[in-house]
Amino acid sequence: MDIDRVGKVLHDKSRPPQGALPCTLFTLRSIGGKSSLEWMQKTIKEDSSELLKHEIAYVMGQMQDAEAIEGLISILSDPKMEPIVRHEAAEALGALGEDPKIRKALESILNSKDLPIEVTETVSLALSPPPFPLDFSSNLESLLHNESEDIFIRYRAMFSLRNKGDTDSIQSLCRGLIHDKSSALFRHEVAYVLGQIQSFESKNITTITNSLLLIIAYNKGVLLLVWAFWIESGPSLVFIFQDQSFSPLPPPIPLPPYFTFSLH
Repeated sequence: MDIDRVGKVLHDKSRPPQGALPCTLFTLRSIGGKSSLEWMQKTIKEDSSELLKHEIAYVMGQMQDAEAIEGLISILSDPKMEPIVRHEAAEALGALGEDPKIRKALESILNSKDLPIEVTETVSLALSPPPFPLDFSSNLESLLHNESEDIFIRYRAMFSLRNKGDTDSIQSLCRGLIHDKSSALFRHEVAYVLGQIQSFESKNITTITNSLLLIIAYNKGVLLLVWAFWIESGPSLVFIFQDQSFSPLPPPIPLPPYFTFSLH
């Protein structure tokens, strides 16, 4: 396959037809190698779409290729880059392992002045051990919702509730998504976890869907949370909706007139 031809589609600022960009990006990921990474890095540096750049950084981490390290460090270190993109670059670096170069870069970034809170929290988590789940006997909901608690502990509670996956756990996560005021990053990750659960029980799907739609409908200026739905949870929900184990589909909540929604 002609990598440059695929890369030019990704880099095309005139915006290819809907659906072409994700397909192009994941094609480059599947091809892999230095040339694919170069096209991704070029697009991140030159494109104006925060959403696209966020997704490219995510894919660069998924590739698990050491060739991506320098590019991701450059993205993370750029104070002109949008916080959501820098956040994703930090997550990607954390996913790439224990390379001393990565740790040195993360520690250096953490000492930077005027670092956005989303980036600070992500870098701190990337430097910490993996947030393994807590024992189910712990008061998970209390830990999750305690905004003064260390974010590392809250992440552990979040993953524990995900692993538990029952109706009470799902409702607790949804309450955290809707009511938390401490961190947009935290809500972003809760949306991701809700998408991972993939419960096929109708009442759970209704709870998750309504919570995500509420966030979008009544926080139309909070782009981070809109992305959290479309990018993290959206594909999983579409997958669930295509299942035939229940009928009819749970009805969506009423939305304000400025908001229209459809799943394709």
